Amino acid sequence: MVFIPAVFIPAISSLDGPTAGGFSAPSEAIHDCCVDLYSHVTVTGLLKTPTELLFNLDTRYGTYLTIKHGLFLLMIVSDC
Repeated sequence: MVFIPAVFIPAISSLDGPTAGGFSAPSEAIHDCCVDLYSHVTVTGLLKTPTELLFNLDTRYGTYLTIKHGLFLLMIVSDC
């Protein structure tokens, strides 16, 4: 029973480090990479979408594409 207070608790606190409620350095790098990836996916999706379907709410497929691109942009903006 000496192991937990003597070794385990100090090891956990030294591994976590003081993040002050934010992300640690590795998770911040992963977060930046994910935001970059989602941004690239959104831009390439907008570029590859045929112009007659881009933001065209007259067809069902155009509506789905508009909703998809809007949700991707909302995810990127809300995550930053």
